[in-house]
Amino acid sequence: RSLLIRLPRPRSASLRVGDIAGPFALKRRPVRQLAIHSCWHFVPRVLLSREMKMHVVFVLNLWIEHLGIMQVMSSLVSRGHKVGLCVSSRPDKILRELLASRPDIVAFSLTTNNYHWALALSRRIAATMPGTRIIAGGPHPTLFPSFCEGSAIDAVCIGEGDDAMGEWVDDIGSGGSGHGVPGIWQKLDGTLCPTPLRALIDPLDNVPFGHRDPFYCRTFFKNTPFKSFVASRGCEYGCRFCYNSRFRKLLEPAGRYRRTMSPERVIAEITAVRRAYPLRLVIFEDDIFPHETSWLERFAELYLGRVGLPFLINTRANLLNDHNVYLYKAAGVQGVAFGVQAGDETRRLGQLGTGVDDKTLEGAAALLHRHGIPFLTYNMFGLPGERASDVYHTIRFNRRLGATHGRFVMFQ
Repeated sequence: RSLLIRLPRPRSASLRVGDIAGPFALKRRPVRQLAIHSCWHFVPRVLLSREMKMHVVFVLNLWIEHLGIMQVMSSLVSRGHKVGLCVSSRPDKILRELLASRPDIVAFSLTTNNYHWALALSRRIAATMPGTRIIAGGPHPTLFPSFCEGSAIDAVCIGEGDDAMGEWVDDIGSGGSGHGVPGIWQKLDGTLCPTPLRALIDPLDNVPFGHRDPFYCRTFFKNTPFKSFVASRGCEYGCRFCYNSRFRKLLEPAGRYRRTMSPERVIAEITAVRRAYPLRLVIFEDDIFPHETSWLERFAELYLGRVGLPFLINTRANLLNDHNVYLYKAAGVQGVAFGVQAGDETRRLGQLGTGVDDKTLEGAAALLHRHGIPFLTYNMFGLPGERASDVYHTIRFNRRLGATHGRFVMFQ
């Protein structure tokens, strides 16, 4: 006789070794249908885990090392879930990969630049793979969660997703609805249901290393000689054009917005990645690299002794001083980046609210030149009310600073 067990989608389960009494051997692999043959004198005993492990695939349309996704993946993997990554700007290719892997959940990390792409793609995913849940997180969903109303996106993650996504996926895997998880707003009858903010992770040393394998299994990411890291989260400044000012107001009730890892934690992750993958240049993606003197002194000592690779950082002109720049140089900094944004000081201080005047920028540039450190400046064109003469003013101001490189983007 035959006993047939069917496991319905969207959840999947794993049978564990030892769950079946008798001579039948099972491998550790997900199953959706299992036929167990038995004879009249022996009936196998099947025990399924109450918490079914889920398969979550993250979708990206840019070939970038997405540290936020890596962190959320790490949380999910630590809870026993399976994660995957699909990277492409071609919707048809993404759909083919998703159909081949059949995930339980598809996740997006979105900014204002790519949320329209995600809305269109999510409609196709829902039509092609009914029953698959779709969730979006990142800056745009956090600040504008209503963007997904009337779309195929089922839920949004507000703020940090490390623990929120893990708890939400756990709840669904254990047969729950997913509703009521702090930090996850899920639709009920088409309407988003707000939940309380989730406490920000503090201290950051409690955050596990990012799960990089789904990225680095791809030759492009693996063999690239530079890899990205962070030493902190958040920014204490309130520039009017930057998402950080809105994020801080929204999330500070849940804890300190600006947090820094210990130098030991930062060095440990870099050395772990270096042992496993090619690495010749370290890129710190922090909005502002930690600038406290005691932190920098310890970092410079450890980095020089245990890593010794060139690195790049982001900072602000007003945070550069002789001692800090000396420590950067001693540790092996290859480049420093800071914001100019606009050549017109009045516009920079008023409309943009950066709090950095011409004198501060000129002093920072002179300091970096004196120490022989190349630097890049961030700039914007197309600001409200800006004329062609203002654009040329910004270019001339960068030339006056002697910037090694300038990055110019259109204001949106």
